[in-house]
Amino acid sequence: MKQVHHINKSYRNLISIILMVCFTLMTQIISLGKSSVVAGMFGVSSEMDAYNFSSSIITFIFGFFSAGITTIIIPSYIHDKDRRYADTFITFVFGVVLLLSSLLVISKDFLIGVISGREQKFVQTAGNLLTILIIGQLFATFSSVTAAFFQCIDRFIIPKIIAFIVQAFVVIFLLVFAHVTIYQYAAIICGGMIVGSIIDIVAALICGWRYKLQTGFNTVEFQKMLKAFSPILMSTGIYQLSLFIDSSIASRLDAGNLSILNYSGQISGMINSAVIGNLLVYSYPKIVAKAETPEKRKYLFGSIAFFHMIVCLIICGFSVIGKEGVSLIFEHGKFDATASQSVYMCALLYIIGQQTNIVRDLMYRFFYAKGNTRVPAINGMIVSIVNIVISMLMVQFIGIYGIVVGTILASSVSLIVILYKFKVEYDPEISYFKELFSLLKNIIVTVITIGVVLFSKILLRIDNDLISILIFGIEAVIVFLSLMYMFSKDTLKFAKSM
Repeated sequence: MKQVHHINKSYRNLISIILMVCFTLMTQIISLGKSSVVAGMFGVSSEMDAYNFSSSIITFIFGFFSAGITTIIIPSYIHDKDRRYADTFITFVFGVVLLLSSLLVISKDFLIGVISGREQKFVQTAGNLLTILIIGQLFATFSSVTAAFFQCIDRFIIPKIIAFIVQAFVVIFLLVFAHVTIYQYAAIICGGMIVGSIIDIVAALICGWRYKLQTGFNTVEFQKMLKAFSPILMSTGIYQLSLFIDSSIASRLDAGNLSILNYSGQISGMINSAVIGNLLVYSYPKIVAKAETPEKRKYLFGSIAFFHMIVCLIICGFSVIGKEGVSLIFEHGKFDATASQSVYMCALLYIIGQQTNIVRDLMYRFFYAKGNTRVPAINGMIVSIVNIVISMLMVQFIGIYGIVVGTILASSVSLIVILYKFKVEYDPEISYFKELFSLLKNIIVTVITIGVVLFSKILLRIDNDLISILIFGIEAVIVFLSLMYMFSKDTLKFAKSM
């Protein structure tokens, strides 16, 4: 009877993952549709650069707080600690965020002028856009708290459904009001963030989540949470700084390069959010639960092999049909074929680099589950500095592609360092060749799959982009999964134990 219950639970878990991926993918497709509409409206223009630059500043300020909140609150919720401690932590963090936001709005023109090095019109436009967007982001950041709550009660799907509905209405609004200014576009995005956050909070309250303003900053438990949060804040902060510097470097290149970097990042981010992000969200509470059990190594490296396989499948698909996909989505209006090619190349490089990111991020979560935020933080700081240095050097030789290559090389360094730290601190006897051999098999299958499908494209020569995407996309999936079944069946089977 217990075995039947375990099987049923495994299938329920698998269905939950599939539903999360489906809703997130639909949301990202709609978001990509929004980007397509916006690309046709504004192209890779100076005003679009201004929007992306102001958005990158806001991401820099809010991004690391959102990630840190979730990481600290989930263990607190899972282990049923006194709610007052989590509420105190939330109160403190949002107080700091509100203060930083106020300072940013006051000094926006000076900061944008110094960092971007652009003309006064660009500075003024970016400053006005920043003021609009920061209002929506203040609301949206609170969704990271409710997201942590939903993860802990296995209601992963709720925020995904809400995000899908909100994004759908935003796109409909843009289609109805097709001729909007850049400021009106920012206002629409801001309104979407506010509405989505309010719905998130209402849904969380219905499911039992509660929050009360707490100021017990002198309690021992809060001090522990703050101590664990500080390294994450520093690490993620420097990582966000490296992303922001990437945007700053791109803004100093020819007009439109920042927009190209942003569009390619959106494509990579869509894949990351729809598939990888959902798997990480699902697996983190389970890594926390298994961190102190004998199954910890088996589950961790089983997850790594399975997640890496998913990334490799994505690489196969984008390698063979990504160019047609980018052209189909973006290449219209003010967005020409040259910009489309640049977006495809940057996005492909980003997606290839996600192989190392997924392994590193899972290793990070094991450290977090152990309450060790210090090692990932130090690793993140070192690698972010490496990313900044390499990007600034490489951009001198290969332009916008140098920024992407710098990110990939830094991620590789990050993975090597965290694997070494894991061996030293938690598992001195581990053999990485044995545990990570399945990753090599995944890569070999990926290379063979890409070769087979590209050869098919040469033979068939289909001119219609949509038909080409359907035929060769399906072929890539069939060939990849068939090869995986022949050479790495255990990795496929791991899905049942998640």
